[in-house]
Amino acid sequence: MNIKDAYALYCTRLDEKNAERRGYGVDVARPISLREFYRRFKVRLDEGTTARLYGKRFAQSRFQPVGQPITAERPGELVMIDHTRVDVMTIDLETGLSAGCPWLAVAMDVHTRAICAWELTFTPPSLETLTALMRQFGRGWPAELELSSTAEVPAFAPIGLPRQIIVDNALENVGRSFPASCELNGIDLVFAPVRRPQAKGQVERFFKTLNEGPFHGLPGGKPFTPQERNKRDIDPEKLARLDIGQLRAELAQFIALEYHNRVHSALGRSPRSLWIEASRTTPPFIPPCLDQYEASLGVEVDRHLSVKGIELLSLRFNGSSVNALLGDLLPRAPGRAGERSVPVKVRYLPDDLSRIFVLNTVTSRFVEIPRVEDGYPDGIGKYLLDELRKQARAEAGDEIGEKELQRAAVARLERLEEMRRDKRLSYRTKSHRLRGAGEKRPSDQARTDDRAGNTTPRLAPISPPEAAGCVTLSENELGTHAEDAGRTGRSTPSKKSGWAERAKVNLSEPERDDIADLFQQRRSRGNDD
Repeated sequence: MNIKDAYALYCTRLDEKNAERRGYGVDVARPISLREFYRRFKVRLDEGTTARLYGKRFAQSRFQPVGQPITAERPGELVMIDHTRVDVMTIDLETGLSAGCPWLAVAMDVHTRAICAWELTFTPPSLETLTALMRQFGRGWPAELELSSTAEVPAFAPIGLPRQIIVDNALENVGRSFPASCELNGIDLVFAPVRRPQAKGQVERFFKTLNEGPFHGLPGGKPFTPQERNKRDIDPEKLARLDIGQLRAELAQFIALEYHNRVHSALGRSPRSLWIEASRTTPPFIPPCLDQYEASLGVEVDRHLSVKGIELLSLRFNGSSVNALLGDLLPRAPGRAGERSVPVKVRYLPDDLSRIFVLNTVTSRFVEIPRVEDGYPDGIGKYLLDELRKQARAEAGDEIGEKELQRAAVARLERLEEMRRDKRLSYRTKSHRLRGAGEKRPSDQARTDDRAGNTTPRLAPISPPEAAGCVTLSENELGTHAEDAGRTGRSTPSKKSGWAERAKVNLSEPERDDIADLFQQRRSRGNDD
């Protein structure tokens, strides 16, 4: 029973009591609202009752203290990364239609609460957004964001590589590529507890600041709850006026001018002033070679390098640097002498497939290899490449739809179910187990003889008792068994009974059932003894 069902039961019982009150001429009682009912219900909940109703994890997050907050002693020591979907509807300026709510990825410095990197995109949380954040650590915010700094309110955008990063347990964080990138750049990766948003409370508080500040006041903002918006007749989709580029510019102005220069309630100072003061004693770390740093980001895959280059995502990458790279790697590559290809680690950026980066294990540096001219634009990304290929297959008429694939999968499952229900397969399995794994079936022996040219007439199959390894008893043996059975009180099988009844002397119940099934099978095939 949930809270609404309990409230409905309360209203029903109250109506029954009010009917009795009217009969006695007593004033009726007015029911309380659902919100007030829920408030009174929560007051009566303790930790044990909450654990029984909603689970132990929810009860711990509700009643147990959060503990000491995560802290850092200097800028860049600890950075938190988290994602959220912003509460602003955007439009497409070309069509004027709604484009939905984009995703916001944020990297916050724990010591100063400064926003080191952020990315606003329609791409859900993925390795591509993480790569964009890591790139801003070394180069700063994107250059296209023109910050209107003034003398009174200077714009501030921190820069520098963190020493430690806290992330959640999403697939893009725990995969192969992102932990390897952090290890190459000397960054320690820490995973937050599962389903514990309190571990990244600083970032969650920043998201709340964005929603209560600029986002809900923009055209297309989504204030209040959906029920409250319906009561106030607020439709964010109809009120949307900004595209994602304009929303990105507004967000950059808010973070650089307002948030970084506003006094933080937990710190007592602004993030900008605290970062500048602390950076004088412990300056942030800047990569000495930004090209090598960016080459260590992105997706990591294993490929083979040869004189023809590397094939990746059905694209060919080759250039003048391949021969020099092969000259360093081939002499040290494991394998046969004279091998002309070598396994390598390849890195590529999902938003730019114009080049890839191959790790030279001899010099510990990444070597850039450009893409061979193939008609695609230079700055094409993986998502756009997949869409172009999908469209080309649809135009060619060889694209198989999702419905056809589903029907094929259902047909495969039906065939497997029919095979499972086929009794002939189970009989064949039992027969093979009774004969033994090394003995051939008569049909297999016949095929073997035909291939060998053996024209000798084959004997008829042996009877089921002998095939199963059973011992047929003579009359004297039966008489001896009868005398032993009379002394022990056990029943004696009749000598007129069949082979299956005589087999009870030496076989257990499961073995007799297997032999009976085998005998019934042979009788149906006309091989009865």
